[in-house]
Amino acid sequence: MRENRYDAPTTEDTASSHYEVRTWTFAKGADELTVEQWLDGESVAVALTRAYETGAETAHSYAFADQSSADQFHANLDKALLEFGWSFVGYLPQRRTHEDRRQRLRSSERRRWWTDGALLLE
Repeated sequence: MRENRYDAPTTEDTASSHYEVRTWTFAKGADELTVEQWLDGESVAVALTRAYETGAETAHSYAFADQSSADQFHANLDKALLEFGWSFVGYLPQRRTHEDRRQRLRSSERRRWWTDGALLLE
């Protein structure tokens, strides 16, 4: 597991503040860029960590006075990354609260009976 360099709040810390660490991951080739965002007192902290194919890492952190400033920074960053060939890999935490329908077994495979075609009666 990657060392936490920016004193990001733990799960216990975020339960009381109703704000968790949000993490976006991007990839380009074998390189990976992780963007973490969390509340740090009255400001919003954003940490960027790039893990290179060689195993080396570089990290930068930024503090924003409010959420809208952090959101604007993040929107510009996302746009630039996609323009320069990075691919969006994932986001945490998973916010879905319902069961994943793709994993559930169905009682019938005929979900779309209307697409079966015409039934010819003699």
